[in-house]
Amino acid sequence: MRINFMWKTLTILVVFGFIPGVMTFAKEIPALQAVKIVEKEAPTIDGKIDSIWQKGTSLVFEASGDEEYEVSGKALYTDESVYFLFEWNDDDETLSRIYTFQGGKWEAHEDNEDMINLAWDIHGNIDKYPTEGCRRICHEDNDEYSSMNTKKASEKVDLWQWQSQRTNPTGYGSDQYMRNEIKSIHGIMTGRRDDQKKSGGVTVNWDEAKKRPLYVGKGKGGPFLMKGDAQKVTDSMKFTEGMVVPTEVLERPMGSLGDIQAKGVWADGKWTVELKRALKTGQGDDIQFTDLKKAYFFGVAVHNNAFEYEHATADILQLQFK
Repeated sequence: MRINFMWKTLTILVVFGFIPGVMTFAKEIPALQAVKIVEKEAPTIDGKIDSIWQKGTSLVFEASGDEEYEVSGKALYTDESVYFLFEWNDDDETLSRIYTFQGGKWEAHEDNEDMINLAWDIHGNIDKYPTEGCRRICHEDNDEYSSMNTKKASEKVDLWQWQSQRTNPTGYGSDQYMRNEIKSIHGIMTGRRDDQKKSGGVTVNWDEAKKRPLYVGKGKGGPFLMKGDAQKVTDSMKFTEGMVVPTEVLERPMGSLGDIQAKGVWADGKWTVELKRALKTGQGDDIQFTDLKKAYFFGVAVHNNAFEYEHATADILQLQFK
């Protein structure tokens, strides 16, 4: 296989699911092999490739749809945790979830951010999942609006989201889930929900009544605004032309929402992203890797510049623990 990346700003949606007792696909579906290492060898989750990753086996796979993409993935695991490494070419580091003050008013940027999403079939019972993967839960009913829901109350998906602007600065991937019940979230009908949190997370930074951000940072601003640095906007505050403020205020969440440690680095036209999660979390909204002798099947969807409805999908793959 070629390791040749030709990616524009994108998101990766990786859908993993355990199908109990079904091993007939093992010989037909390409496998991402998770290699066992000892705890003291585990990579540091910083978006930089430690030498331990040389023990991993690279799997290169294609996604097609609105565009054609390739991605390289590796996996490692210890007695406690599983680790993933993804790399892809990207001409631009997209950090465009911002408001800019120009002409006496705040205007939102048209672009978005880069992302990687992973979604796991929690109970291993989603109908047709081994053949259809994420197509079964994302866009089957409506190509224009993604409901991101399962079809039955008994089906549930564990959704991980790494985002270059909203989660990367605080070192995590947002832990969410999908269910069959659809409701309006920020004006979008969806079955997607956040896992529980005790504190922290991403806060929308906009005062709709006054048409301005709720918080600003120092000076001309930038693409990230941490909660500890956020300054409340007042009526007497003056804004300078070209001032930039992110559309969200960031804080690392505490609780199940922050289960996934993740960090990405963009350099020389390429993203390098590492993720880590405990094999077992004990949370009902999470996939539990309780049997390392089984295969965990997954599909891939690539989202260009994180816009949800422009994407490409890959054929089903499988994760195996060696």
